Amino acid sequence: MSTATAPLYRELACAAAAALITLIASLSFVESTAMAPDFQARAQVAHSVQQADRA
Repeated sequence: MSTATAPLYRELACAAAAALITLIASLSFVESTAMAPDFQARAQVAHSVQQADRA
């Protein structure tokens, strides 16, 4: 690798890593805020009540 292209490849590798980290962080945030915090708990309670009614 020539000395002229080494910095370019290093910059591209850093940019790709930064983009990947940003993507993972963004997807994690979207997944964690997809529902209201108590919505899932209420849905599980409702499902449990329905299962108990059927028994």
